Amino acid sequence: MNLGGTGPGGGIALAGYNVAFGARSHYDAAQDRLLVLTAGCGPFGGTQRRGLEEVNLATRQSRSLLDLNARDFPSAFESYTEDGRQKYLLGLGGVFPWDPTKTTLDPAIANAPSSFAFDGVDKVVGVRSRPGADGGPGSLEVIRVPLKGDAGAETLTVNPFTNNQGFIGSVEVWPRR
Repeated sequence: MNLGGTGPGGGIALAGYNVAFGARSHYDAAQDRLLVLTAGCGPFGGTQRRGLEEVNLATRQSRSLLDLNARDFPSAFESYTEDGRQKYLLGLGGVFPWDPTKTTLDPAIANAPSSFAFDGVDKVVGVRSRPGADGGPGSLEVIRVPLKGDAGAETLTVNPFTNNQGFIGSVEVWPRR
């Protein structure tokens, strides 16, 4: 499908590389743009071109909003509303709030796991590994952490999975509150 951009076949070329799997893109209606989180990595050795960018749907141009090359691999990208304004949460080895009027991320939410979903109201829910008795990886736990304050993590369940090896690519909460 030709989008009217300058990329191959009329596509809109992104500056980033490797759209982050498990992390959805978001349409920002107020600015008629699509926000895309890219994981970087790729054939050029080392992390490059990891970031958050916008695709302006009126001009069909993309531009970088956040350089995330120094951050951990992206695992989630969620939107939420605070005080009537659209904001975002990025999973980058922790959960980082982002106000799109700023050019930097806010500090990480205390105790929040990198693989998470937003509950639709005021908490992130996710999975983290508990340390094993020998200090290595142990069982997994599903936790809930508030967006604001430092109330700590509330454990919802421990080891609900039969195979707790590997990479947790994404998490979803249903139903959202």
